[in-house]
Amino acid sequence: MPASPNLISKALAAIGQGDFEAIEGLRDEIRPADVPELVKTWQPSLPWLIKDGYAALLMDQLGEVVRPVMADALNSPTAEIRAYALCSLTG
Repeated sequence: MPASPNLISKALAAIGQGDFEAIEGLRDEIRPADVPELVKTWQPSLPWLIKDGYAALLMDQLGEVVRPVMADALNSPTAEIRAYALCSLTG
């Protein structure tokens, strides 16, 4: 099943606005096909607020595709994000 463009758009808008309440709600809507599409839009050079949004959104996802996001999130200035990243990376 292909990625959902509507979900990707909603997720990127929530991440861009730093809307962690919306991000929390979107976590249940993410399907495996959406994850690679979301990760493609992430960059290590983004500001921490944005990168923290990606980590919060993807915290329930496992596997190699989220590894770069979560490995970087281990350096987040936000303790909760570091905890999400550690849990994701260790399964």
